[in-house]
Amino acid sequence: VMSVLNEAWRRSTAAIAESEERLHVTLTSIGDAVLATNRHGRVTRLNPVAEALTGWTEADAAGRPFEEVFVIVNAESRQPAEDPIGKVLRDNVIVGLANHTVLISKDGREIPVDDSAAPIKTADGSVSGAVMGFREVTERRRAERERLALLEKERTARTNAETAEQQLRLALEAVALDGQLAIGGRL
Repeated sequence: VMSVLNEAWRRSTAAIAESEERLHVTLTSIGDAVLATNRHGRVTRLNPVAEALTGWTEADAAGRPFEEVFVIVNAESRQPAEDPIGKVLRDNVIVGLANHTVLISKDGREIPVDDSAAPIKTADGSVSGAVMGFREVTERRRAERERLALLEKERTARTNAETAEQQLRLALEAVALDGQLAIGGRL
């Protein structure tokens, strides 16, 4: 009996280790940043991309409150943005950040990010934590600003062209009217 129990324990331990290794490899391979918390909002995992963006190592972040590791503000107002993990854990919903959110890394860098967060649920449906994926969007936001600037230039050019056309039409009408007066005055 002891031998059978020992073998079952060994297989279970090996299966858990294999599962942990698959999870580690998966998280390490993902191109976006991934951060996970327990049900109390304390960091349990950071993948390498999350470490690079936040400036925290997984070892240093482990057990810390999420909002200490993932500091976000509204890029325009500079006010703290809503805590996405807190909302997930409180409301048991999937959430995403509003546009123009900036991550303040541990070393003070400001990094525009987009994210979404979701509850981590156990087999019985209870929430055991939250997971958030996020990515740097500096280039996308730069492209958006350039696009808006081009649209504004196009609007200005169109308005200027319409104004010039209207002035030309008025000038032509004035010349035509002067011509008619001059011809009418000689007859």
